Amino acid sequence: MIKNRIAYLFITLCMGYFCILYDVRETFFAFLCIVLFPFISWLCILCARNKIKVQCMIPSKTVFVGQKKSMKICIVNRSILPISNLKLTIIYQNTLVQKEAKEELVLSVMGKSSQEIELSFRTEYIGAINVRVNSIALCDYTKCFVVKKKLSYENQMIVLPEPCVIKGNFSAKTQEMLENEAQLLPKPGTDQTELLAVREYQPGDRFARIHWKLSDKYDDYMVKEYMMPLYYYPLFLLDLRRLEDSKSHEILDTMLSAFYSIALWHVQNESLFEAGFYDKKYETMELHVISSKEELETFMLESYNACYVDGTSQCLQRFYTMKPTKMYSNILYFTGDNKSDQSLIEEMAAYLVLFKVGGQSSDKKEDMDNTQGDRMSVINREKMNQDLLEMIRDYRQENKGDQRNA
Repeated sequence: MIKNRIAYLFITLCMGYFCILYDVRETFFAFLCIVLFPFISWLCILCARNKIKVQCMIPSKTVFVGQKKSMKICIVNRSILPISNLKLTIIYQNTLVQKEAKEELVLSVMGKSSQEIELSFRTEYIGAINVRVNSIALCDYTKCFVVKKKLSYENQMIVLPEPCVIKGNFSAKTQEMLENEAQLLPKPGTDQTELLAVREYQPGDRFARIHWKLSDKYDDYMVKEYMMPLYYYPLFLLDLRRLEDSKSHEILDTMLSAFYSIALWHVQNESLFEAGFYDKKYETMELHVISSKEELETFMLESYNACYVDGTSQCLQRFYTMKPTKMYSNILYFTGDNKSDQSLIEEMAAYLVLFKVGGQSSDKKEDMDNTQGDRMSVINREKMNQDLLEMIRDYRQENKGDQRNA
């Protein structure tokens, strides 16, 4: 920009010199046009600024990590003036690993027309990618002045991990498991529709549960109370803390990638499960029952946006203080730092399976005693596929043992 101004100033001075040297009317008009042209050009671009519209079109909101993703940027010029030099700034922000990339495009658009540009990018980390068209800058025809316009257009994509291929029919059930599952079918006291008791109405009770006949008899509202159902599927808990570590983003990436592979394996085998995390923003424990791929993708997006920076673990503690009324086959806890939850892990050791992300195989014996070590797996980024295969094999053998003990 400075070079253009210096060059144009030099041309103006030369024309002024010729105007003095040759004292004729034509040279004076030429000098006057050269002096006024940048300002007239600047006024034209200033008027055309509000006529420029930018749209970002993403065909699919879902992409896998490492996969090339295409999108289109459409610039619409509704003014009659052509734009010869338009600079567009696009920002890509990964909310999970908190990394940002910037891309600048320079193009021209004719008056009363539009132009589409196809862009492609890829990312090596999972997360929610916010694609933001931050601003546009319009240069006048002499490139001496710039008119900027801030934009607030934003679009979001979800980057899913490339699932590890889990070979083998690990979901095959033994006869012992089938017999024990048969015992879990609805029985007296396990069906939610079975009436347990009738009590007096309390504020907050649903009117649909009012027992009208007894209410008329006792001249007071009486409410039906039902038994809680028996759940027998696994629960996955994710510790979404950002640890004070240079590899914190890699730990979160590995944790969610491992969870997605296991969760997708459950979905493909039509195995119901529940997943949850602690939402620091709303200070609530989020629990979701997942039975389809769409529900899993929605849960992944929510977990990407729920990662927080905190020195203490909240997920396991919050779940424990909830005193859940559901009954799970297993509780699988993913964390990058199990030491802050050590006492609680020991208390829940009978039904808790721990997955430490980013540790070494030796941590299995160093961090926990023999009983807890049998219910702990270590998942590393470099050999995640192998770790998951070993974990699922151990998990299946453990379930068989639990069924026998039952």
